Amino acid sequence: MPSAFKEIELKLAFSDESIGEKIVREKYLTDMLVPGTERKMLLETVYYDTPSGVLQRARLSYRIRRQEDEWIATVKADGASSGGLHERSEWSVVVNEPTPDITPFSALPAGERLQVALGEETLIETARTRFVRQSMDLRYQETLIELAVDKGEILAANKSEPIREIELELKEGEVSALLEIAETLRGIYELFPEERSKYHRGLVLAGRIEQLKRGV
Repeated sequence: MPSAFKEIELKLAFSDESIGEKIVREKYLTDMLVPGTERKMLLETVYYDTPSGVLQRARLSYRIRRQEDEWIATVKADGASSGGLHERSEWSVVVNEPTPDITPFSALPAGERLQVALGEETLIETARTRFVRQSMDLRYQETLIELAVDKGEILAANKSEPIREIELELKEGEVSALLEIAETLRGIYELFPEERSKYHRGLVLAGRIEQLKRGV
């Protein structure tokens, strides 16, 4: 079943790898834990665009992610970021195989934009990521937030760089609550706002950044 929503999340990066393990055990967070929501999984993602970067210019990104036993295709659009807070539209659909195909999005708002941008061009791999995600849901007053700690790597053009970041994604409620939790964590740990998405970082590695519309 396709999903469509406005994604709002805040990214914080860390350089000391031990911080990730400390955060998932941090009492300030575990006191807000929704019971039974702790998860740990390996995520492998491939990002696609055409050789000329038409999706970047159209402010679109297309990826296929392996999440446990499923392949999930996702399109994101019209992203913006400030102080590590990222907002964008997102559509996701479970697919049968990891082959780039925009057909599953044809009936969604992103479908026509994808078709117009691509024309007759072919999608190719531009970057990939592989990381372990530890996540939990937090309930703060009337706000529900998913906290994820991601550790792994970004790969593109025979180069790599590490992923060490925290994502706080707003599921329901107020952005102010998300910002408050982030600020409290920054007072405890050495964390700094991450303005760039993993995709953006992959494009930098691939040497394709000159075509990027920032924030997708």
